[in-house]
Amino acid sequence: MTSSTKKDILDAAVSEFALRGFAGASTLEIAKAAATKQPLLYYHFKSKEKLWQAAVDFGLVELHIAFDTVRDASTDMSPINVLKLLVRTLNRFSFRHPRHIDILRQEQGSDTGQSRYLIEHHLLPAYEVISSVAKEAEAQGQIRPCRHEFLGAFIFGTVTNFFSTQSVSESIYSVDFNVPGLCEQHADWLVEVIFGGLEQGIESQKLD
Repeated sequence: MTSSTKKDILDAAVSEFALRGFAGASTLEIAKAAATKQPLLYYHFKSKEKLWQAAVDFGLVELHIAFDTVRDASTDMSPINVLKLLVRTLNRFSFRHPRHIDILRQEQGSDTGQSRYLIEHHLLPAYEVISSVAKEAEAQGQIRPCRHEFLGAFIFGTVTNFFSTQSVSESIYSVDFNVPGLCEQHADWLVEVIFGGLEQGIESQKLD
């Protein structure tokens, strides 16, 4: 299988799984969208589940690489600034891969093999990075004490929601997602709102 054929199949699979979820997705429709034959999907990916895993990994691995890059390149940065950079990184990923965010939303609320795969291989590593940096920022007095299980879910949900619900924003607010700079504008707003709350009262506490 050529790299271009594999990409075509994975692109088609991501779209189908994002739209219908694992249970509702059709490998026949994926094959049609990729301009290939259904038996070839099973030849190369062995099963619908393996195809789903490959489609998920196809985009979400990029998020792990980006998070690792932030951690490796930010050894001289304060924890709160690293946390802000992680928010911007997650925002940029959501902008680039909204269909992968749709897959997360399709599967993460159910007790299935797909949900467990997402948690173990993708959500848990991402949450652990966010939580570890947030705990460092809290320990150094850069953010107020917080429930980190709340904070991780809040950051991940708030950051990813906007780009995965494009049709809602387009219909209600007439948002044009092709406007240059929209991703950065959203990131700026997120950082201001999230950290405005986390930093609230820190300076007065230090003065006391």
